[in-house]
Amino acid sequence: MVFANGDVPDDFGVSGVSCYFPATFVSQAALEKAQGIAAGKYTIGLGQTEMAFCSDKEDSVSLALTVTQMLLDEYEIDPATVGYLGVASETLVDKSKSIKSALLPLFGHNTDISGVDVKHACYGGTQALFDGLGWLHRTYSIQHRLAIVVCTDIAVYADGPARCTGGAGAVALLLSPGAPLVFDNGVEAIDGHNAYDFFKPVGAHNCEYPIVAGKESVAAYLSSLSACYRLYKSKCKRYRGQDSVSLLDFDAACFHSPFTKLVRKAVATVVADDAREGGAVRGGEKMEEVVERLRSQEAPADASLLSAEALKASEPTWNELTSPNLEMNRRIGNLYTPSLYVQMIGYLARLEATREERQRRMLMYSYGSGSMASIFSFTLNETRQERLSRMMEVSRSIIGRLDERVERTPDEYATTMAQREAFYTRKVPSTPVSLTDAALYPLFPGSFHLSSIDDQYRRHYARV
Repeated sequence: MVFANGDVPDDFGVSGVSCYFPATFVSQAALEKAQGIAAGKYTIGLGQTEMAFCSDKEDSVSLALTVTQMLLDEYEIDPATVGYLGVASETLVDKSKSIKSALLPLFGHNTDISGVDVKHACYGGTQALFDGLGWLHRTYSIQHRLAIVVCTDIAVYADGPARCTGGAGAVALLLSPGAPLVFDNGVEAIDGHNAYDFFKPVGAHNCEYPIVAGKESVAAYLSSLSACYRLYKSKCKRYRGQDSVSLLDFDAACFHSPFTKLVRKAVATVVADDAREGGAVRGGEKMEEVVERLRSQEAPADASLLSAEALKASEPTWNELTSPNLEMNRRIGNLYTPSLYVQMIGYLARLEATREERQRRMLMYSYGSGSMASIFSFTLNETRQERLSRMMEVSRSIIGRLDERVERTPDEYATTMAQREAFYTRKVPSTPVSLTDAALYPLFPGSFHLSSIDDQYRRHYARV
């Protein structure tokens, strides 16, 4: 059914956000020292300070259970009002059924909930967001029900140079009309390819470690970024009548973050694209000389090769629009599907709820290896002050919880990774197993772990 414009609200978007991450982390500086590598390789070279990690007592399902319950509680959502539940993860515990099915008990007698899992590397959360918004546009005028999107992942790598780019966490988004963050509908830009920059082949090894082609992945990430940005600007002109679009039009610019140094390159790539098209960049007259030199340069054939001018011209943009939103990425690490959306939390946590004459907008770049990428945007709806204030309050509390975690040593981290590897490579036992030590792992109060999931789940998935 196609609705007339007057029948469907035009302010669908994000009305609530919650986040869960493990209670333990390891310092990247400590990892550098323990591994005998040059100081700064992880902290400066990758831009990371800490890395969250799970024991074998947590998985993507338990993270999703916790963050969904947190969202329901923090925003006092009646489970009966939810009509769509989409889950995104590349950290699977079952190759057959959806993680979503494990979340349904949280909604009591409400079994009339659309949605199943979405999987495509780190991009799945964005597709789940698009699907949830589409469901709202299609059904809200009739059903008046809400949508929830859950992104949950645990990033772990084999012992070696990539291991320091791990992380873990989950984000849940509440979607509704009257949203403080209104989705800019119809101008989202997509760039998709068949690539093997990162993949987890079935049967290659019975393990959760991916195969990574680091250099190729960086180049694919930045190449798709430029393609999406050009298409996004083209759609803004075609469908919204905006003759020119640049990063000057945005209050925040967020990018998928495997590690924050790659996001720094992403900002330089977009600023260089703006400059080559004749647009202005942040920094005003101070940047004129370097921008002029940048405009005379052609875009590099290898997107990962950025000029000194591109990095210099993008410094004010990085410092104002992007870097302040990355605290969770720096301190948690690579979250896969939640990676982009913890930056939304970072933005909301530092936001001041003061109305401005200009509309404040947020640019988002999502990338998933293999590969799929999108650029899309939100407009801040400051007329929804009560909802906006609640999102800001919750976001600040999430950032504050980073300081409540327990630091572990590199040796303890290595032991935990060995335990997880044994967990994932062990054959399924023929008889049910117990979870006598599941409660020993320190978690935030109220979080789920394997001992609090139903017996059927424990019987099939526990490895204690």
